[in-house]
Amino acid sequence: MFNNLPESLNSEIETFFCEKKINGTKSSNEIIIKFETNQKASTVHQELLNWLFKCLDTISNKVYDQELEQYHWNIVSQILDDNYNDIKLNEIKNSIIVAIHITDSSDEMSFNNDSHLTLSYNYNPVYKLTPKEIIDCLREEPGFIKKIGVSAVSSGVMMKWWKDMISVNSNHFDICGRGPMQHPMWKKSNDLWSSIREMSFNFQWRNYD
Repeated sequence: MFNNLPESLNSEIETFFCEKKINGTKSSNEIIIKFETNQKASTVHQELLNWLFKCLDTISNKVYDQELEQYHWNIVSQILDDNYNDIKLNEIKNSIIVAIHITDSSDEMSFNNDSHLTLSYNYNPVYKLTPKEIIDCLREEPGFIKKIGVSAVSSGVMMKWWKDMISVNSNHFDICGRGPMQHPMWKKSNDLWSSIREMSFNFQWRNYD
């Protein structure tokens, strides 16, 4: 990082920096964030979320529906690696995944001339964000966060991640979820964040399972 400094000092300085990366430039109403930490993920999970919500407050106006007077944040999180000992890489992994679904008031169904529902799927959400908009608001991160990666994904990809995150029999996460309509989901209302039961059944996802 600093070419003129001794390697040992470089390593010490780098411990104070958080590496941030984005994947892609397209906007989406489906955002996945991966946080890597230098502390046991389960012990810093809630502190990380509290910080994240304060950061998202700074861009919440971008997902605010004035007519309905509501924010369209829907957020679930889960522990991907909780002090996982990766023997191949000879390192301890701690990581947290946050999935953000931005709901929309658009109607994905339409009628043709003979009053039958059309078979096409034309859902195009109004409220979307780019990975850069997310990463730019993530400031003054806690010292235990070492890396942040932000990706905008399709609804198909998000459904797979969301399903495994909330599952009581997760395939990839060190800590399993509480199940559909049971796993905590965070929303913002009246400028306050609160946890409710996840409501992905109410999202406008095609082929929802």
